[in-house]
Amino acid sequence: LVHMSSGIILMNFSNSHVKSFNPFNYTSMFSCKFLVLLGLTFVLLFVSKSQAASSLSNEDLLIKAAKENDIRTASILMGSSLDVNATDNKYRTALYHASSFGYIEIVEILCLHKDIDVNVADEYGHTALMMAAFNGHTTIASVLINAGANVERANPVDGFTILMLAASHGHTSMVSILIPH
Repeated sequence: LVHMSSGIILMNFSNSHVKSFNPFNYTSMFSCKFLVLLGLTFVLLFVSKSQAASSLSNEDLLIKAAKENDIRTASILMGSSLDVNATDNKYRTALYHASSFGYIEIVEILCLHKDIDVNVADEYGHTALMMAAFNGHTTIASVLINAGANVERANPVDGFTILMLAASHGHTSMVSILIPH
C-alpha cells in the first residue's frame, strides 16, 4: 500500500514482501524504520512475526501449532479458553493436522481436552483417524481409537472406510490395529 500526503510516502509491507524490498537487510524483528532519501520521508512498517501471530485467535494459533508440531504453544493454548474443535477454511481441526503429519505429542495433548471431538470431518469427509490410517501413523491411530474415534466410519464422498484406506496404502500394521475394532 502506498499513500502520498503532504510530500510523505507511507509504504506498508507484509512479511512476504519485506525480503523483496529490503535495501538495508532489515529483518522482520524491526517494527518500524524511517528512511529519509532525496528530501522525502519513507515510513517502512514491518510487521514482526509475533505481531502477526497476535492477531490470530486462540483457535487459529492452536491449528498453526498443530501444523508446525509446536508442542509448547499447543500446551499453553490448551490451558486457555478456546474451542478445541475449531476448524480452518477446509474444516480441518488441529487434531486432523497433527494426525495427518504424525505429531503424536500434539495428538496426545489435544485428546486430553474434555471437549475434543475426535470424529470431526473436513470438507471431503476425512477424519483425524482416516488421515492417520492413510499415512500409516499407527501410534496416533491407537490414541485416537482410545479417545473414541469411529473406526467403522466410511468417507461419504468416496465410500472408503478407515480399514480400506490403510490396506490400500500397504499399512499392514495399521490394518492389524483396526481389525479388532
